[in-house]
Amino acid sequence: MLHVFTICDAKTSCSLTCHVFHIQKVLFLETPERISSALRPYWAKAIEGRAHVVQAQPDMLELVPPATSKGNGVKVLLNHLSISPDEVELI
Repeated sequence: MLHVFTICDAKTSCSLTCHVFHIQKVLFLETPERISSALRPYWAKAIEGRAHVVQAQPDMLELVPPATSKGNGVKVLLNHLSISPDEVELI
């Protein structure tokens, strides 16, 4: 869960607000060297036990909730569309 705070100055009409978001993914695009030397080690330690670090491409690093998987995503989609797994073919 991410808390985002907005503070406006005297010239604006907004007040102090707090927004709470349920983040599904954080994506970093960076050189493979920077990901392996800095981003991956840092985030693996920072989110240990609370999220997973996933790297599908050498220049891409993702932070996702622990239960996130393609299989779980397909289950949610099938449920939403009221489709049986027997009616679907995946590659």
